[in-house]
Amino acid sequence: MADGQECTAIKAEQELHQRKVEAARQGMTHDAETAKSDTDMSVISFDLMKRLATPIISTGVAYYKRQLWTFCLGFMISKLASDYKVDIIDYKFLVSGHSYLPNDQDFGLIEKNKKHYKNIYVPNDWVQVVLEIKKKNPFRVVVMTSSDFFSTNELEKALTNRKKTAADEKVEWLRIQWLRYEKEKPGIIQYKYSNNEVVLFNEVNVKKRGKQTFQEMAKLLPLFGGPKSISEKKYQDLLSLLDYIPPVNHEFYRKLVHNARVEEDSDVFDDNREEENE
Repeated sequence: MADGQECTAIKAEQELHQRKVEAARQGMTHDAETAKSDTDMSVISFDLMKRLATPIISTGVAYYKRQLWTFCLGFMISKLASDYKVDIIDYKFLVSGHSYLPNDQDFGLIEKNKKHYKNIYVPNDWVQVVLEIKKKNPFRVVVMTSSDFFSTNELEKALTNRKKTAADEKVEWLRIQWLRYEKEKPGIIQYKYSNNEVVLFNEVNVKKRGKQTFQEMAKLLPLFGGPKSISEKKYQDLLSLLDYIPPVNHEFYRKLVHNARVEEDSDVFDDNREEENE
C-alpha cells in the first residue's frame, strides 16, 4: 500500500514538474510574440557561454599552461523598444534542467564554426569566429573594455538578504521563477514560484533601514581603475607560448597587465552582505 502511495506521489510530482516546464516555455514564446506588437515592451533572453580559452594552438603544450579566458555573453533581442525608459523589469527563469534558450543555439554555431580555425591566437580572433558564422543577418559583437564595467558595491551596502517577507513568510529564493522590479517600488522585490500570469506576486523588502535612497546612490563607480591584472604565473605561462604564436601577436601578450599580488584568477563572487531573518 505504501509503495503504491509513494508511486502516486512521485507521478504527481513529475506531472507538476512537466506542467511547469511547459508553462515556462510557453510563457517565453508568448512574451516574444507579444513584444512584436507592443511598442512599450522589449523581450531579451541572455546567457553566458562557457569560457573560451586563448590561445588555442596546435601544440599540446598550451594544455598545461595557464591561459587567458574570453567570456561570451549572448543576447537574443526579440524586439527593442524605441524608448529606453524602463518602469518595470520582469525577470523570468525556465525550469532547471529544461533551460534551453535561443542563445544556446547561437553558442552551438560558435562551437561549430570554431572547428574551421586551427589556431586562435588572441581574443580578437574569437570576434572573427563569431562574425563569420552568418553572412545574412550576422551577429553583432560588442567588445567590452574595463571602462564598461561598473561596481554595485554602494548599492549593495544598502541591501540586506532577508529570509522572510513582512508577512513572516519564508522566501525560498531557489524556487523562484519570476522576479519583478518596479521603478515606483525601490527596494522591493516581487516574486513568485511560477510563470503563471494569474498567480499573485509576493513581496520582500531588501532595503536596510535608515540607509540612503537608491536615487542618492544612483551614480555607479567604475569597477576597475584600469585594465584587469592577471597573475604573474599566468603571464609567464603565456610568454612561454610565444614560440608557437606569430610575432605579430607578441606585443598583445607582452603588454598584458600582470601583478605578483594576484594569486590566481577567480570566478567566485564573495557575497558578504548581511542577512536578516526578519
